Amino acid sequence: MSSEGRILVVDDDAFQRQILKRRLEGYGFEVAQADGGAAGIAQIEADRFDVVLLDLMMPEVDGLDVLKHVRKERATTQLPIVMLTAKEGSSDIVQALNVGANDYVGKSADFTVILARIRTQIEACQSVRRIVELQEQLGEKNRHLQEVNEQLERDLEAASRIQRAYLPAAVPDAPGWDFAWVFKPCQQLGGDMLNIVRLDDDHLGFYILDVVGHGVAAALLSVSICRSLAAPPDPSSVLTVGGNGKPAPAPPPAAVAQSLSERFGFNPDTGQFFTIFYGALNLHTGDLRYVTAGHPGPIHLAAGSDPVAIDTPGFPIGVGDEQYAENQLQLARGDRLYIYSDGVIEASNPQEKLFGSDRFMGALDRQRRNPLAGSIDGLVQEVEKWCGDGGLDDDVSVLGLEFQAA
Repeated sequence: MSSEGRILVVDDDAFQRQILKRRLEGYGFEVAQADGGAAGIAQIEADRFDVVLLDLMMPEVDGLDVLKHVRKERATTQLPIVMLTAKEGSSDIVQALNVGANDYVGKSADFTVILARIRTQIEACQSVRRIVELQEQLGEKNRHLQEVNEQLERDLEAASRIQRAYLPAAVPDAPGWDFAWVFKPCQQLGGDMLNIVRLDDDHLGFYILDVVGHGVAAALLSVSICRSLAAPPDPSSVLTVGGNGKPAPAPPPAAVAQSLSERFGFNPDTGQFFTIFYGALNLHTGDLRYVTAGHPGPIHLAAGSDPVAIDTPGFPIGVGDEQYAENQLQLARGDRLYIYSDGVIEASNPQEKLFGSDRFMGALDRQRRNPLAGSIDGLVQEVEKWCGDGGLDDDVSVLGLEFQAA
């Protein structure tokens, strides 16, 4: 029987190591053990592993020391390292990720969460390795150009499916509310992402984010951000508060933006950053609390009124030291709200003229008699018609919600 992958468990707790070993072997993995940081470093240098599960707190040589040592020689795409810890403080998460951890999971997490993290890291690492191999082949052998291009296309399609897996799987079960969205990357992979997540019995969280740039680099970052905005009680999500998977109030949007800024600080080496609209909606009252971190403000389409663009300026995530401001909007029955990426208003025609805010507002007004999903489809059709044969030159994402009339 072929192995699912080779895993090294580094933990000074023998009981913890043995439990993980037995459970992982039950899923077809080969598992090696190290009883401390020094032993873990020695095994990593002597053997090949697909993933390392690394305890953060160990005597003498702790998990951070092991991380620093390994990252001098091996990048995150070469050897994924998932931290195991009993500590719940967000500062430990940030420190481990900054040092070079690929992911983080609490020891108290359900084993299925640990298993999912391992499989995700193995799949992501294999995809990256394959893309790198294909890029090298393109430069080495022109006679295999067509074959390599076809394989690269398959890999990009696989990566695109992974990215789209983070989109909403279905319209949320929220009586009295309707939701609809469109996600159209200008390339096979995009820097935009959106999602709707259940926060608790009373609240839904929803967002659109826009990573600067396009293609693989932007898509990889957007997927990482989406994982950090997973629905509670995912222990690695910034939307999970209280710890141990216990119910807790929905975190304030400004606190969510601040947590993202701490986790995804601006990297001058890559120049990557992102903007985001994140809102927390009370499904019973229509009260919306939201933050716009460098992202366009929402469009409020109240029943019987013209569309109104709500301007809420702010810094992108990780850029600047100011605290993020929280905004509030009361939605009434019959109201619609649209959030969008700037690819909508910045779409240009063959004469390089932008679609612009006025055309955007006019399109929403013209589409108001259509159902919510139809209004978004109609808007995107108008944008694509404006662009002409050249097509979209930026990712276009739109998410709408409607407080249905009684």
